[in-house]
Amino acid sequence: MVCLPIRQSRWLKASVPLLRRLGCRSQMLLRDGRTTSLTKGDTLKRILPRRKPTAFKLKVGGVCILGCAVMQYLYGSTENFYKYSFITNKNPDDLADFYGTEDFMELFCVFPFVVKLLMRGASFDNEGVVHTMGFPGEMEVNMLFTDREEDVKGDGNLKTVFFNKREEFHDKIGPYELWSMVQSFGFNVHPDGACEVYHHGESFRGPFFLRLILHMHAKYVIWATEHHINHHAFAESEDEEEVEERSRQEMPIHIVHDHLFKDFVSSLIGDIESQRDKLNLEKDKEAELDGHHRATIRRLKTISKVPVKDIQLSKRMTLTEQKTARGSVTKIQIDTNES
Repeated sequence: MVCLPIRQSRWLKASVPLLRRLGCRSQMLLRDGRTTSLTKGDTLKRILPRRKPTAFKLKVGGVCILGCAVMQYLYGSTENFYKYSFITNKNPDDLADFYGTEDFMELFCVFPFVVKLLMRGASFDNEGVVHTMGFPGEMEVNMLFTDREEDVKGDGNLKTVFFNKREEFHDKIGPYELWSMVQSFGFNVHPDGACEVYHHGESFRGPFFLRLILHMHAKYVIWATEHHINHHAFAESEDEEEVEERSRQEMPIHIVHDHLFKDFVSSLIGDIESQRDKLNLEKDKEAELDGHHRATIRRLKTISKVPVKDIQLSKRMTLTEQKTARGSVTKIQIDTNES
């Protein structure tokens, strides 16, 4: 019979299978002073006493459950969970093409690999519903396009004054729907010709944490879209097309490469030029002072060569003024006439 102390848990876990293989009968001393026999088929879960959850753990678990319930009530399923807009002067027809094609979806997906997962691997059914990878499970996307054209100038030419792209997302695992969302993207043309582009989250059904993530994503998308449309969209030259493609497909890299890095380099160049101008100004001042110093030195050398008897002070000067005049070159009179 072998007595195994409960405190040596690591040694106990390794020894119990070994003792069972050897067919040895052993006993284990528990903390409460009792002993129990180890026989074939025994496990630590049967031998060791079960620990009851403490009051602190129960309180923490209750607080977490209550907090999740409150967050779900406040930030869970809701209507109109976001709406953002901005103004641009771009051509409405170009904006309609941008939102109606893959260009906007490449910007919406943030990174190229997300585009490949969601768009390149998508398929359409007979009803026009898109089936793609979900988060998690499978996602079904329904899209509806609406536009309106009007003769704004009265010349018979119709122009787009309204465009809307409505998308419904349904994420499912089998027959069960995990979450759903409805979003609208489009623009309205004002009487002055300016376009108000808007992104509207119409409804959301699902867990609160996913809604918060999608809300942050919506803020990023409206910022990235405004930056792209007002700066790089609808490029004409080849150089502009390269920047436009990087801005559309890889916006984070574009911001770092084409803006932050260039702005940082430009700021360094500006600082260096300002320091150079400052040094040149200081050199000019030093050169001017050096010229005054050299002139003063020449005057002093000239005065030092004149005999003392030829340097006469004015008789009208008082004693104090004469003392002051001795220390100042401008107070003396130099008589250069021959005696």
